[in-house]
Parts: sequence; C-alpha cells; structure tokens
Amino acid sequence: MNENIQDLIYNATIIGLFILAVTLVLFINMTSINMKDAFNEANKIDKTVYESSNEIHEVTMAGSDIIYKIYNGLESDIEIGGIEILKSTDVHTFDFSTIEPLRQYQITNRMNDSGEIIRVIFH
Repeated sequence: MNENIQDLIYNATIIGLFILAVTLVLFINMTSINMKDAFNEANKIDKTVYESSNEIHEVTMAGSDIIYKIYNGLESDIEIGGIEILKSTDVHTFDFSTIEPLRQYQITNRMNDSGEIIRVIFH
C-alpha cells in the first residue's frame, strides 16, 4: 500500500515539474519575443545608432515626426515657429494644425549647464 502511495506522489511530482518546466520555457520564449519586438519598434523610430563625422550638418525633422513625438509624449519642452509646447501638453486638446506635416524643420537644442536638453527649437 505504501509503495502505491509513494509511486503516486513520485509520478505527480514528475508531472508537476514537467508542467512547470514547459510553462517556464513558454514564458521565457514570450519574453524574448516581446524584447525583440520592442527593439524592432525602437529601431524603426530612431535608426541612428552611431554617427562619426567631422562635418557640421544641420539636423532636420519632418513635421509628421514632430506630431508623432507630441502624440506619444515629449521628453522636454519644444518650440515650433515661436509657439511653445510644454512636455505636459494634453494631446487631446492640442491644435496640431500649427505644424506642417510635410515641412522639414531645422533643430536647435537648448541645454542646461549639466548638458541636459531643456528645450528643442524647431524652425
């Protein structure tokens, strides 16, 4: 009788460990897929990984990209054509018609003493 109970406990433990192992593998697989998707999305948004150039060139951004950044939340205050847009701006009440989607805006960054960007000016 004891051997039957021991065999039952042993088999239940083995099955439980097998289910736990399969669940863990599926969880790790889903996590790696989510990380890959997040990396691909970040790569679509900003493709610049590293720039090495001694040439001074103007950095520009399309108006549609500015609208996208405002919609997804700003990291700092911006100014477009003299209009100040705070990073706390509510996208549901903001008038996006002030930004021309097809226009290329030149970018100027204003930084504080520690080198942090406090305002981005598009002109």
